[in-house]
Amino acid sequence: MSINAVGVLYQEIGDYPKALYYLKKTKELYDKYLGKNHTGYSVVLNNMATNYSYMGFYDKALIYHDQCLVLHPQDHPDFPLFLFNKGLALELQDSLNKAEAIYQEALKKQEELSGKPSAIILSGIGRLYYKQGKLAEAENYFSEAINTIKKEVDGPHELISKSLAGIGLIYTDKKDFGKADSLYKQALEMEKSIYGDTFNLIKVYPIYNNLGKLYRNEGRLPEALEYFRRSNFLLHQELKNNYAVLSTEGKEAYLNSIQPDLDLYCAFAWKYGEKLPEAVDLVYNDALAVKGLAFTSAQHLIEEMRLGSDSTMIPQFVEWQNLKNVIAKQYSLPKNQRQYDADSLFNLAENMEEELSRMSKGFRGALRKITTDTLKNALKADHLAIEFIDFKLKEKDTVDRIIYAALILRKGWKHVRLVPLFDEETLLEKIASATKNGTEKEKIHRLYRGTHPPNAPEHYQTLYELIWQPLEPYLEGVQTIYYSPSGELHRLAMAAIEKPSGQLLSEKYNLIHLASTRDIVGRQPYFADGVTTGVVFGNMAYDCPLDTAFYRDDDYAYHDKGNYNWGRVKPLNDTLEIRLVYDRFTSYGIKTEMYQGMETDESGFKNLGKLPYSPELLHISTHGLFLSKRDIESEKAKKVSHFFEHPLYRSLLFLGCVNNFLTDTAQVNQYEENEGLLVAFEAANLNLSNTRLINLSACESGLGIINGEGVQGLQRAFLLAGSDYVMMTLWQVPVEPTAEFMDKFYQYWLQKKVDIREAFLKTQAEMREKYPQNAYAWAAFVLVGK
Repeated sequence: MSINAVGVLYQEIGDYPKALYYLKKTKELYDKYLGKNHTGYSVVLNNMATNYSYMGFYDKALIYHDQCLVLHPQDHPDFPLFLFNKGLALELQDSLNKAEAIYQEALKKQEELSGKPSAIILSGIGRLYYKQGKLAEAENYFSEAINTIKKEVDGPHELISKSLAGIGLIYTDKKDFGKADSLYKQALEMEKSIYGDTFNLIKVYPIYNNLGKLYRNEGRLPEALEYFRRSNFLLHQELKNNYAVLSTEGKEAYLNSIQPDLDLYCAFAWKYGEKLPEAVDLVYNDALAVKGLAFTSAQHLIEEMRLGSDSTMIPQFVEWQNLKNVIAKQYSLPKNQRQYDADSLFNLAENMEEELSRMSKGFRGALRKITTDTLKNALKADHLAIEFIDFKLKEKDTVDRIIYAALILRKGWKHVRLVPLFDEETLLEKIASATKNGTEKEKIHRLYRGTHPPNAPEHYQTLYELIWQPLEPYLEGVQTIYYSPSGELHRLAMAAIEKPSGQLLSEKYNLIHLASTRDIVGRQPYFADGVTTGVVFGNMAYDCPLDTAFYRDDDYAYHDKGNYNWGRVKPLNDTLEIRLVYDRFTSYGIKTEMYQGMETDESGFKNLGKLPYSPELLHISTHGLFLSKRDIESEKAKKVSHFFEHPLYRSLLFLGCVNNFLTDTAQVNQYEENEGLLVAFEAANLNLSNTRLINLSACESGLGIINGEGVQGLQRAFLLAGSDYVMMTLWQVPVEPTAEFMDKFYQYWLQKKVDIREAFLKTQAEMREKYPQNAYAWAAFVLVGK
């Protein structure tokens, strides 16, 4: 059997990472020995493209499809199928009109070449028309596909079962539930007759989901739940089989591809959870299994490599890290000054990460099985776990809504509770209206206050009313709340939310922020015992004496949303803060280095990740920034807009000499790797595995691009770099209260030997007492970690 055939076989059974591995090996052999003009080369390109579609990499799939269609002879019998596969990538990408045009072109080409239609193309068009709401046309194409196959094959066939299931969808929409039920069952029986009692998981998985939806619509809720359980079980089997050997980008794409099914289970639990509490348990177990999984598995891989447990992998790991440094350099340059194609290098880095993942054993730790039962046993009687979720609710003939809910669990409860909260649009409108005008302090006060302002509209709701008031019935006797945010909740400081009585949530409860509530299991106190080394970065010289630099008159100190000014960065008045931190470190016997002025350039900072051991404590005082898509598309950002092509380039810290880069329009390339912008992509590639805490005393350092993995920004980057904990901010922090906050926190953690999270909570409590009406002064800080 050829290597390509092995790849196709694995693709057929749904093991896409392994399929891709063999298909890539095949392509390498063609590149080396037979060349692109060999007919088999375009066949491999088609197979790779289709595999990328199934994995959720639709843009990458389309690139390979286009290459295939250029090289493959148009009079070859396979050409219509290859054309159809490109349409499939477009369909999966939700480009339905483009997909329809491709499908019809493929069908016409098939009839020209063979004189008869193709069942696979007919069935694909039926599926597409169903998605477009053209039910009559869809049924005709499904039926024609079945008839075409029956003329060629005597007996069961996969395309017949697919088409039967497709017609079942149509009759479900028509509310002819009996007919739909019969069609789905016929499809299942046919799959069983083809593949045996074990079935083919990837084939029956959608039929189980469709049966679940059918019984849900019919009001047969226990039966619906049973089929959702079956499909959910298969989803986790597929996750286990496919996930381990993907790159980080691949893992995120894979999770995106299964998100519609996760949303389906969420919507069912949201609507029927009171009648069927087991449905809510299922959704919480999903959250425990997949929330932040790509990030967690990346951490495990990097930690395993740095521990050197498998010496045979170290050279490949070093090569991968070096390649990512090259990529970082290329992305920092304008496209016309790049030596290499950054996107091609990024693809190569992904391939190398996949190979490392294939060899790694550390992923098993990331996929540890934590369930609601495990979590209940880990909670104390006065503790509560909240897993916030958001999901897309699809309703017939309406625009999809993003719904937020809270999954709540306490010790002794038999089942998880689901509490519906709000639509995302409601939260976004609330944030936008509260932060439209005024100073940063005024915006924070308006957003988090618990009372209705004068002349507020009737529908006005405070953050407390939106998020926490619905949870109050379950909080009796609770002292500590472990919570994991989701979606836009990552942008909010829960500790600052005020009740109508004027009491803050953080005055009533110990609020502990986690990436996932699965982190409660096995959690141990984290003390500062044995800390001996520290580094303080601050009082930075953003201007450096370079003859080629010129400066504009328009300075800025902070980021103004929607109107970013690429002028000079003003000095930060942080002398008090860094002196306090330095004195605090040294007074506890910690050997501390202070970097100030021009010592704070980017190359100096990156050297911390090249030393034999990074500092155990790293305190960074500077301006930070998160750039939205609107920010980088502004006219003033065009000079350095190339810098932000990758999402992890949009969260950054300003370091020494940055003004020379930002204001020197003619000599951008001369700054090499020392432009003074440390972006998250670069930070993630540092080796800070000896670092126990990184304190980002910088504006907006906790912000980033939000997806199902959480916040992709500096916090994630520094945790990937190896730090155990990261402290960060959600807004522009004032100078003097920041110095006080840091001083108190280090006293608790370093001097009084308090657990790091308890030290953080005690510091918040003291700052609340000192600034009772000013959450702006202390609530921006968030602590995340292992």
